[in-house]
Amino acid sequence: NIPRFTSKEKKEFDNIEKDIDNIENEIENLKKEIENNSTDYVKIIELQEEIGLKEMELLEKLDRWEYLSKINEDIENYRKGKYENA
Repeated sequence: NIPRFTSKEKKEFDNIEKDIDNIENEIENLKKEIENNSTDYVKIIELQEEIGLKEMELLEKLDRWEYLSKINEDIENYRKGKYENA
C-alpha cells in the first residue's frame, strides 16, 4: 500500500497549523475579554462557555493534525525508501 493523502486531506494538512494558531488566538482573546469584564458575571459565563467550545474545537484539530502528520510521515518515509532503492 502506497501512503497518500486524498486531495481534501492534503489541503487540510496544508492549512491545519494556521487553523490551530487561529483557534489558540481566539481563546487568548476571549480570556483577555474576561479580564476586561471582570465585574459582569453574565458576560464572564458566556465567555467561559465560548472558551469551552473553542477548546473542544482545538482538541479536535490537534487530533486531526496528529492523524494527518502520521500520513505525511508515512509518505515521506515511502519516498525516501523508494529513492534510496532506485
